[in-house]
This record gives sequence, C-alpha cells and structure tokens, in this order.
Amino acid sequence: MENIKTLFQSSTVLHLALVSGQVMIATILFFVIGISPNATDNFMLSIVTCILSVGTIFASAFIHKRKLEALDLTTMNLEEKLTNFRSTSIIKWAMLEGGNLMVVLISWITGNTWLMILFVVSLILLFMAKPTLERFAKEFRLSREEESQLRSALRN
Repeated sequence: MENIKTLFQSSTVLHLALVSGQVMIATILFFVIGISPNATDNFMLSIVTCILSVGTIFASAFIHKRKLEALDLTTMNLEEKLTNFRSTSIIKWAMLEGGNLMVVLISWITGNTWLMILFVVSLILLFMAKPTLERFAKEFRLSREEESQLRSALRN
C-alpha cells in the first residue's frame, strides 16, 4: 500500500516540477534576461516552430493513446497499473515539455513573442494532463475494488 501511495505522489510531484520548470524558464528568459540582444525575426523559423509545436501536441496524445491500447490491463494488479500510468504519463509530459521548451527558446531567440501563445496552450494541456485519481481510474479501467483500494492507500 505504501508503494502505491509513493508512486502516485511522486508522479504528482514530477508533474508539478515539469510545469513549474517551464514557467520559470520562460519567466527568466523574458523578464529577467529580456529578449535576446541578437534577436532577428525569422519568419520561416517561426513557421517551423509552430508546426513542430502543434506536432508535438498531437504526437503526445497519439503516442499516449497507443501506449494505453498496447497494455493488457486484465492481467495487471493495481501497482503494475499505476507504474504503467506513470510511465505513459511521463512520455506524454516529456513530449509536451520538449515542444514547449523549443517554443520558448525560438521565441526568445527571434524576439517573436507571438509564439508564446503556443507555449501557453501547450502549458495548459500539460497542466490538464495532471495525474489524478479520476484520470487514472478512467484510463486504466479500474474496478470499484481497485479504486477503493487506491483511495484508502492515498488517505493513509
């Protein structure tokens, strides 16, 4: 039971660290350092960044869905399901974070702050992918017994 609680809580902490890290990087680059002194608005680089950013958003959802479909949930116990929930979530979060960091850096390098709209959208999507009991229960089709076991483990 303690391992279940630790797995779930560590996933929550990891998610919070990824979200806050991106906000801190964007804040430091734009408000502490300021727009890059060598900023050159490169239209083509901005377009490529938009395409790659939107691509990572769709790819993260697609890969997450495929990973979930590949799992045989009927043979897993609660701890194995939670471990897989964590690993599939980390893959999704990492893809969203990679796209976000690219957007922040390209926006800072080119001085094109319009790209930050993509950053905000992706950051919201990442925040919405937060590990919650409800999301875990839905994605991994937990039985009522497993769900009550998880709730009791998280309460203690």
